[in-house]
Amino acid sequence: MVWLNLKIRNRSICHLVEAELGRVRQMWINSVELRNIKSYRNETIRFKPGVNGISGENGAGKTTILESIGFALFDELPYSKKEFLRKGEKTGEVRVHVVASDDLEYVITRSVKGEYSVESSIGRIAVGKVDVQDWIVENLFGGVLGPGDLSPIFENAVGVPQGTFTSSFLSTPAVRKKVFDNILRVEEYRRAFENLGDVSKIIKTEIESLKNEYHELKGGTAKYDELKEDYEGERIRVSEIKEDITKLEKQLKQLQLKRDDLGKRKELIDSTEKEVEKMGRDVEELKKHLTIAKKQLEDSLIAKKVLEDTIDAKEKYLDAQKRLKELGEERKKRDRIEKQMREQETKLKQMETELERKNALLNELENNKKSLKEIEPLVKKQQQLEKQIKDAEDRIREIILIESDISDLKKSIEEFKTLSENLREIEGKQKEIEPDVKKQEELESKKHTITGKRSAIASEIKKIRMKKGETGDTNLCPILDGVKCAAVSSFSDYFENRLNERDNELRSTKDELKRIEKELKDLNNPKKRMEVYKSRISEITGQLKKRSDVQDGLKQRQSDLKKSHEAFRERYSQYLPSIQDAPELREKMEKVIGIMETELKELNDPMQQASKMDALIDARTKELERIKVDDNAIKLEKSKLFEIRLGLSEFSDLDSREKDARKIMQDCEPYYRRYLQNEKNADNADAHQRKCDELSSEISKKISEREHLVKDLTEYRSMFDYEVFERVNREYEQRNIELGSKRTEYTLISKNLERLKNDLKDMESLIRKKEELKRECESKRGFWSYVEFIRTTLKDSAQLVAGKLIKNIGEEANRIYCEIINDYTQELRWTHDYAIVITEHGEEKEFNQLSGGEQMCSSLAARFALLKVLSGCDVVFLDEPTQNMDEIRREKLSEQILNISGFKQIFVISHDDTFNEKYENVITVQKINGESRVTSDGVVS
Repeated sequence: MVWLNLKIRNRSICHLVEAELGRVRQMWINSVELRNIKSYRNETIRFKPGVNGISGENGAGKTTILESIGFALFDELPYSKKEFLRKGEKTGEVRVHVVASDDLEYVITRSVKGEYSVESSIGRIAVGKVDVQDWIVENLFGGVLGPGDLSPIFENAVGVPQGTFTSSFLSTPAVRKKVFDNILRVEEYRRAFENLGDVSKIIKTEIESLKNEYHELKGGTAKYDELKEDYEGERIRVSEIKEDITKLEKQLKQLQLKRDDLGKRKELIDSTEKEVEKMGRDVEELKKHLTIAKKQLEDSLIAKKVLEDTIDAKEKYLDAQKRLKELGEERKKRDRIEKQMREQETKLKQMETELERKNALLNELENNKKSLKEIEPLVKKQQQLEKQIKDAEDRIREIILIESDISDLKKSIEEFKTLSENLREIEGKQKEIEPDVKKQEELESKKHTITGKRSAIASEIKKIRMKKGETGDTNLCPILDGVKCAAVSSFSDYFENRLNERDNELRSTKDELKRIEKELKDLNNPKKRMEVYKSRISEITGQLKKRSDVQDGLKQRQSDLKKSHEAFRERYSQYLPSIQDAPELREKMEKVIGIMETELKELNDPMQQASKMDALIDARTKELERIKVDDNAIKLEKSKLFEIRLGLSEFSDLDSREKDARKIMQDCEPYYRRYLQNEKNADNADAHQRKCDELSSEISKKISEREHLVKDLTEYRSMFDYEVFERVNREYEQRNIELGSKRTEYTLISKNLERLKNDLKDMESLIRKKEELKRECESKRGFWSYVEFIRTTLKDSAQLVAGKLIKNIGEEANRIYCEIINDYTQELRWTHDYAIVITEHGEEKEFNQLSGGEQMCSSLAARFALLKVLSGCDVVFLDEPTQNMDEIRREKLSEQILNISGFKQIFVISHDDTFNEKYENVITVQKINGESRVTSDGVVS
């Protein structure tokens, strides 16, 4: 952060130089649009380059314009967004139209909900807080500021607060130094010096750590020469063992050749011996097979003799078997005809049964139809009685309803009398509480007003306490950060007095509220009782309106009851002699219903009987429709049965023929089976003869081959020496063991050699690392020396840089001062202790020796120069700059402001009409029905 701030200061100086050379072009604000912002609903305020006056009464909304520009361009809002939004609205936005250094107009839009964008004639070019602020600092302030500097610059320089123009310059040198060192950030050089002290310590610590690590590595590589000597010794041993292994491998190879030659001879003798033994076993095995083959040949010849003896019986058996198979086919045909005959007999029997059922159903159907015709009169009588009973029951229900209505209507007439009395009583009570209701309404209105006043006082107390907490017991200005007011020793008493005044007002309003609430409680809410009385009166009045309807209804229901009496006497006249003792109509009708129900019961429900008969007739009719059998059909089926029986007669001797064939098969079956058992063996006689001949020939051949092998074996044995073979084997095994031992030794020493090699490699790596540490340590020492050089430079250069900034700001302040007073013979100097000195005709005057107007002009010049050099901003706001000035000084200052150059726009916010007469563009803010409206040239926007 320190380096960044120094960089910003340097860029500010460069910006001032560019401005003097004419290379920096200025931006200005064309207009501001306010949508639902504080007291503004929908307003567009247009500005012009140069001096713009913003005039209006206190509280009209002048400062809101300044706050809106700060909100959109500088991300500065002195209170919450909720308070910034117009009361009762959910959304609001500020649109600032600016003309940048490229002479193009851009619109910066920021809504209270957080939307933030920059637009031009070609469309949207930046969206979101980060991108928009980057665009603002780069395109409106030439990259001099960073996004984080926008809010502080606006708060402390662009919008100069009321009453703080001269206070800082009237302070003591120590106070001025504290204020302006903070603004110029001279203190940051000292902090940079101290911060780099920590860096220096870190580097020194790293150097010590590298030294310690270097000494550790130095101790770890002390045995490098000894390790290298051990490695060379082991390498020589490995070479010697390798030569011994090569010599032994050569000897083993020669012995292997001898051993292989003798081994092959030994293998030939062994294989020949095995072959001779195998030949002997083969001959014995062949002789066994020959014996078996001869036995099989003998059995085959016996089987051939059996076939010759049984062949006639076999032929008879097969012939009888063939005849029996043919008779089986005839049996199947006979069985099919018998099955057909049984099915036809069953069918005929079923048809005869159905014909009998058909005749019985016809008789039953005729009888049921006769019975149904006999009970038809009884059914009609039952229907008539049931209808009369139902009608009587309906009339009873109707009479009960009429009697109930008559009773209810009579009760209602009695209730109307009571309601009329209640209405008169409630109307009397209503007139009694009318004065209390009026008094309650007056008290509630007064309570609402005082409650609002109490909330406003409590909010003001909270703000005063917050301001008091910010300033404490110092004389630091609560508006301009870090600036002390020389005219005020402490703001503590000021805030304490204001708090006491507001506390007294708050206690007074609370006491007044308690008194009103007590009076309201004593009244016991007459408004609520009045509403209850009104509701009850309305309810009773509505009910009384129905009185005439109730009386008409009573007459109508009494007439209905009389008509019911007459209808009863006319309809049930035949039952009247039996019910003379019943006085009431309903009782008479109930007795009539009882008589009719008795008559109905005596009928024994003929309708149900008729229904059952109808169902039975339908069922029997449907069953008759399903039966299609008649006498002709039965005759036809009997004719078919006769033809089937006639066809069955041709199979009468089938059983006797089958019996004869089975007798022949039974007698010949033993001979037939014996023939089959010997048939296969007899066919193999020739094959057995050939096998005997082949085996005899094979035996002779094997015996001859064995004799030749025995002769070869004798010759092989005469050419082989067993003692030489054993000696060569023993010598080969001995040399092989020696070779294995040497190889094991070689492996062990090779592993040790590899370990020594790795240790040597690791130690050489440590040696290289040690050298690297040495070089790094030397590099760190050089870097530490460089850091110490920078620290010394920062420590020595703080006042030099501050002096350079003071010189540039002083020159710019002198230029602005001369322009303001329109007198270039005077000179303003800003000294190194931040004092303002004016030289006029060779005479120097300090700030406290200047007149009030001179103090205001010089302090304005100094602050404008600070703003120009530190931010490169081309727009400045003066909020009530003529505060505490007399008319002559206000007139003079208004003329001097017109002489200020170097700023594209100057906004003067004032309720003083002196300024309205001097400036070309004056905007007047008025509050009309709680809404701020802007007028320009006398026209309301």
